[in-house]
Amino acid sequence: MLQPVFKQDDKKANLIIWIVSIVVCGAVVFLTNFKPLQGLDLGFNVHLLALVNAVINGTVSVLLVLALIAVKSGKMVQHKNLMLVAIVLSSLFLVSYIGHHLLSGETKFGSDTFEVRFAIRVTSLTNENEAYLNKLIQAGKIKPGQPVMLLGYADYRGTPAHNDTVSAERAGSVQAYLLSKGFSKSDITLCTGKGQIQRPGMTGINGYAPDRKVQIVTQGTTKMDIKELKVNETVNLKNIFFEGGLPDITMASMPELENLLDFMTRNSKVTIQIEGHVCCKGITTVNEGPYNNDQQLSELRAKAIRDYLAAKGIDKTRMKYVGYGTSKPLFYPANTEAQQAQNRRVEIRILSK
Repeated sequence: MLQPVFKQDDKKANLIIWIVSIVVCGAVVFLTNFKPLQGLDLGFNVHLLALVNAVINGTVSVLLVLALIAVKSGKMVQHKNLMLVAIVLSSLFLVSYIGHHLLSGETKFGSDTFEVRFAIRVTSLTNENEAYLNKLIQAGKIKPGQPVMLLGYADYRGTPAHNDTVSAERAGSVQAYLLSKGFSKSDITLCTGKGQIQRPGMTGINGYAPDRKVQIVTQGTTKMDIKELKVNETVNLKNIFFEGGLPDITMASMPELENLLDFMTRNSKVTIQIEGHVCCKGITTVNEGPYNNDQQLSELRAKAIRDYLAAKGIDKTRMKYVGYGTSKPLFYPANTEAQQAQNRRVEIRILSK
């Protein structure tokens, strides 16, 4: 029979348990309040560590179940070996977890997106659609006086020209209903059809239901409080929009740009880095532009924001800009349109304040 390494109430075992507990708790507190390596570019996507953590967690769970089966079967050596492997993997998980949170930036988001779904070839609202919109209005999720964008989409069924028309009509149906509920035309800053969402490899006759929709994007400007923001922290300017495949800023972005301008004007010591990101590797976008290089497009978009602020009087020496292309996704792989939209972003990193 295997002899125990530690005995019950062993002082050495208790000491080890206390040391590990204190170290882990200390690490959690540290990661919650400080991120000295946040934003450091190591040449790979640090969010892959989150996937590593998930794989390790799943593996350890399986090992623990197997170890339980082994001990109930009297296979003590096998039980010991399984537990040792689980302990080693748990230690690796702790290292990976700490590394991920030391290196990854905290990103704040500034708007909400709601979706109205449609059946195949349908562009008008159903009773269920209207009930959903009424629920959003009653709950204050969308309301008159609050700027919103309406973005219509279609799935891959049909020709591109047909889907451009369908997506625009869907957006128009939502707009008409909101206008009937007290919204003004000035509240709807953009109402457009984005056409079909490409799904390479999908050919089913039923299409892809989640892509037959209208997105309602609220445009409350991003909260930027200098007292709350930390050096190296990033803020996602979710209400910055560009022409499809181009670095041209759309008019719908003006409220957010003015908000950023006001922040930079009020906080004259702040320096920032404007970081452009596009989406996504292996995914065909709805509107493709002349920029085949993702990094180039993302950098030009970041530069466009820098140039706008500079034209409004902000010193260029307070602003850097960089394009990361598709190298730093928030979601990988980005399997849904919502995840792809969050990967396609502009972030402001606080360099000093």
